[in-house]
Order: sequence, then C-alpha cells, then structure tokens
Amino acid sequence: MVRKLPIYITMLLFFAVGLQANTVDVKPQVEFTAQPSWVKTVDLAKMPTQIEKPMHYRLFDRQINTEDNFGYFLRSRYKFTDSAGVQDNASIRIRFNPAFETLTFHKVHVFRGDELVQSVGKEQLKIINAEDEQQSNLYSGEYEALILLKDIRVGDELEYSYTRYGQNPVFNGNFGHFASFGWGVDIDKVTFSLQVETARKLQVKATRDSLQPVIKSAEKSTTYSIEVLNNKKIIADSDMPSWYTPYPYVQFSQYQDWAQLKAWANGLFENTQVTDKGLQSYITHLQSMDKHAALNEAIRFTQEDIRYLGLELGVNSHLPRSPDDVFKHRYGDCKDKALLLSVLLDAVDIKASPMLVSSVERAEISSYLPTHQAFNHVINRIEYNGSYYFVDATMSYQGRDIETLYQPDFGKGLLIDESKTTVIDATPTKRNSTVLIEEDLFSASYFSPVVWRIKTTMQGADAESFRYRFATQGIDKIANDYANYYANSYPSLEVENAMQVADDPVSNTVVVEEYYSVSDYWYINEKNEAEFGFYANYPHDYTKLPKSVRRSSPLHLNFPIDIKHVVSFHLPEDIDFSRQAFDEKVSSEYIQYHSQLRYDKKRLTLTNQYRSLASYVPKADVAKHISNLKKVNELNGFWGMVTNVVERPIDEQFDAMLNKIKQSAQQTGD
Repeated sequence: MVRKLPIYITMLLFFAVGLQANTVDVKPQVEFTAQPSWVKTVDLAKMPTQIEKPMHYRLFDRQINTEDNFGYFLRSRYKFTDSAGVQDNASIRIRFNPAFETLTFHKVHVFRGDELVQSVGKEQLKIINAEDEQQSNLYSGEYEALILLKDIRVGDELEYSYTRYGQNPVFNGNFGHFASFGWGVDIDKVTFSLQVETARKLQVKATRDSLQPVIKSAEKSTTYSIEVLNNKKIIADSDMPSWYTPYPYVQFSQYQDWAQLKAWANGLFENTQVTDKGLQSYITHLQSMDKHAALNEAIRFTQEDIRYLGLELGVNSHLPRSPDDVFKHRYGDCKDKALLLSVLLDAVDIKASPMLVSSVERAEISSYLPTHQAFNHVINRIEYNGSYYFVDATMSYQGRDIETLYQPDFGKGLLIDESKTTVIDATPTKRNSTVLIEEDLFSASYFSPVVWRIKTTMQGADAESFRYRFATQGIDKIANDYANYYANSYPSLEVENAMQVADDPVSNTVVVEEYYSVSDYWYINEKNEAEFGFYANYPHDYTKLPKSVRRSSPLHLNFPIDIKHVVSFHLPEDIDFSRQAFDEKVSSEYIQYHSQLRYDKKRLTLTNQYRSLASYVPKADVAKHISNLKKVNELNGFWGMVTNVVERPIDEQFDAMLNKIKQSAQQTGD
C-alpha cells in the first residue's frame, strides 16, 4: 500500500561498500514482541457507508522515536472487499538491512466481522534475500520478512504492526525523513508522529498547509503530530517528469543548511591516498602524456577498464572505496569511479571534483530542505581550459575526446571540494546530440522493385547509445532488427547488401548505411492508378501523445533531441507534384518542428526536422502543446498517386544508375 517518494526509495542505491562491510553471513532473526512503550494507540475511524474495492484501507499509522535507536513503528489495517484484493494482498512484505537494522513484529491479526480468527506468529514468517537489483550489478545486503497469510476471505480485515530499529552510522546520527501523505488509494485515517530529543533541532517543510504538524515541546523531547481523515486517492498522470511528485509529503531534516550537509559529504571522499604500485605506475604513465591526452585517457580508463559493480553492503554503504582498491580489483560503482577519476586527474593538475546529483530529482534537489536523501548518484565536474565539463564515470562507449562526449544533465548537484560552494548548476553548456537520416528511394518503373538506401549519422548521445548496442548485440543482430522493422511496412523487403557501420570515437560520430529493395512498393489499383507513400517519421518517436491528456501535472519531454529526417523519392518519370509542395512550421518554447515537401525533376523530397527546447511542459501549457503535437503528427509522411499507369520499357539511364548504386554498395561491403 505504501508508495514512498522516489527520493528515499533510491537513497541507498548509489553508494557502495567502502571499508570492510558488516555483511550478514546467516539469515537475520525477526521476533514477535510487544510494541514499544512510546507507541501511542490510535483509534480506528468509523467505517464509511461506501467502501472501496478490491481493498478498503482503514488505517495507516507511523510513529518514529529517534531516542529509541531511531525506532520506526508502523501499524496498518485494511479490509479485503473483493477476490482480486485477496489474490494480490494476502501477504506481508517488510524490507530491512540487517547490517544496521533490526525488525520486530508486534501483531498480525485477521478479523472476520468482530471476531479475531487468526493471530499469526513466527511460525508463518519467512526471511528471504531481497537482492532484486542483481541484473544491474547492485547488491544491497537487504532481506525481506515475508508472511504468507492463510485462509483469507472476502470481508476479512487484516491488521499488522512492526518496529524497525537502527540507522546507518554513516549519517553520524543526523536525522532526515520524508513522510508521505498520498497514495493511489483512499485511506480512512492516516497518522504520523515523530518524537525527537529537544536538542535535535529540526527543520520542517510541508507541501500542503493542512499537513503542518502539531508541535508539542516537553523538557527533554519534542513531538510532531499529523492526522488526516478521509485521505483521498491520487491518480497520477502518465509521462510526468521524474522530479515531479503529485503525492503530498512533509519533510523533516536535522541539517540546518547545505553547508552542513557538504561538510558531512566531504568527509566521505577524503581517502585519496595512493599506495598501490600499479596505480602509481598508471599515474606516471598519465603524467608522461600531454594534458589533453591524459584527460581523455583517464576518463576512458575509469569508464571502460573499471567495470561497474555496486557492493552496497553493510554500514559503509555511503563511503567510497579507496582508489587503491578500485584500481586493484577493477570494479566500482559511481562514487568509487568518481573518486578514482578525481585522483587520476589531480595527478595531472586537472581538477575533477566529485559531485552528488540525483537522476530522479535533478534540479529540484534545491527545493528540498538540505538532506542526504536528495541524492542517488555521483559524477565529476571537471575544470579544463576555462570551462566546466560534467562527466559520468559510470557511462560507457562514450567518445574519446572530452569536447565531443555527451554530458548528461542532472540539473544541480552538491560539489565535493574545499570551497564554500554547495548546490550549484550542473547543466552542461554543450549537449552534442544529433541524428541525421538521409533516405533515397529509386523507382525505375511502377512495376519493378524500388531500391532503398538509408544513411544515418549520429553524434553524441545517439552515437554512444548505438556504440553500446553494437558492442553488446553485434552488427548481425542489429541489421536483422532494422530489416524486420522496415518489413513490418513492406513485407516484400529484401536486403541488398550488408549493413555498414563507420565509427569515429574522436568526433563521437557513428554512420550507419543500409541497402534494401522492395518489390511491391507501388500499389496499382483497379483504375490503373499507382499509389505510393513514404515517411520521414523518425522524429515522431518523440512526438507521440501522452496517455494522460487531461492533466494535473507537467509533461515530460525527451531533451535534448535534435533530429533531421530527409526522404528523397526518385520517380520513374517527370510528373509535376509541385502543387503538393508545402512548408509547415510548428514552434513553441518547448519544441520546434519544420516539415517541408519539394519537387524537382522527378524527385520528391520530404524533410522533417524536430528539436526539443525544454525537458518538460508546465501544466498550464500542456493543452496547447498537445495541439501542437497533433499538428506535427499530421506531417510525418506524404501519400500520392499517378494516374493512367501502363507498363513501359525501363528507362535505360535510370536503370544503369540503379545498378551503379547496387554495385557501389556491394563494393563498400567487400
């Protein structure tokens, strides 16, 4: 039932083990005990006359006490109102990290009417490994307490409660928490209570005035309480920006400002000592190169020769491993790689400060109270030749020159260095991401196969994406996928020559060439009219309408996107299509689209060009933006017809040209 905010779902996902991890060699023990004495009993709200299906949620109560080893108590009660609810919710799953947390259940009760029919104990409890990120080479050391309930029927009510104790020692006792008050279900009563020592000064931020906590101060402790009756469900729109959450919350943070948080973060990246002889030798090698070459080599080595592996185990989960260890073992996660790259470039007098960022919150991190929970990733900000470059050492198959490699945009980040600078702009000045597709379709007659040549030139992000795909799948798999994609529209498609790929990693450019023929490209109808059509529709992968058109939230845009798709259709004879020519533009502060059709000497050319100008569209402008998308999507192709078609001898000059094109393609392949 609980839907946590993205910022603390991912809070433990980016820092791997630094020192010796306190891993758990045996399954941890989970007990059933009485609830803590500091927990206050919360009464149920009156059951409404209208109940929800397939589940009706009656109570969601959370209570935290930082004085009792950061105890987190949760009590939940809900009613199974449909068989679908029984099927999907007749189990309890609680995740915890035994390296620094303990979990204790208090009660698991099933009620049928007013009668308690089950009181589940330890005999139905299973402890299972919760490593669900293994495919991404992430290992957290977490476990899951699982209770599979028996004999659950429609109409039963389940109530359970537990307390989780402990905090990762890497936070040095500093407290931060996001209390969510929004889910995709109605809840009769939602309560939250936080008890802290009086000396622990907290900042509080509520996204709704109605969620401002009631504060009661005593001599030694302060309590923050929030209660919401009839908490209404929130139906989230599709295609929201990752940083946007429609779910209200209250944030608590012990950090008084970003400078205090930076002081904590700086302490994590202090281990820059190099003692490993192999690493020392590699640094000497870098120092023998000119500075520009050394910079590019250090980035390449960290990205390619240090494999990505996140061992997020134990109490040191937020501390990077030493550069010696990362170099010696040839693996590391984002923080390990960032620290190593910083050390390598410092050795050649290039400053490459690690920077904490969020791949989810991006620039919105500055809208939160200062908290370590805002970040889930580490990159480097490199100062070189008077410019800043943002390099992600976990990326792979990038270009081989810092001037051309694609730089991801994380919006803002917390700089790890000796300066007083805290949260800064992390938006690259260069984005370097373009795609140019040039297609030529040659038709010798209305009855002979059409020869189809496609040339795709990719720079920046798209070149790197293709380079990775090429390395992991191979050219045969890619070529087969491409041919099958086109064959969906043209089943008679034949491959005339093998796909050709030219890669220039210095300019970060990849060029792909394809050659096909289509035997039934023309459709001759009963009136001897030849119908045809062609598409310059690659930009339309980015202009599809969202599933949620009536919106209450901003709309995500893929950014940056810069695509030009040109299709030239060479006709068998000179038939004037100049009256069908057009030049249409659709522009706003979010997108630019230009569609142009021209006719010149047996050739029809359709050019569609699309650029995204922003990463999202604000809610107020979404309706107008969707209207623009509809206009854009009407301009993805051209359909025409030639009347009075009869089979004529093939133009010998045109046929010779087609043969020359085929021969050229075959020679290139050889």
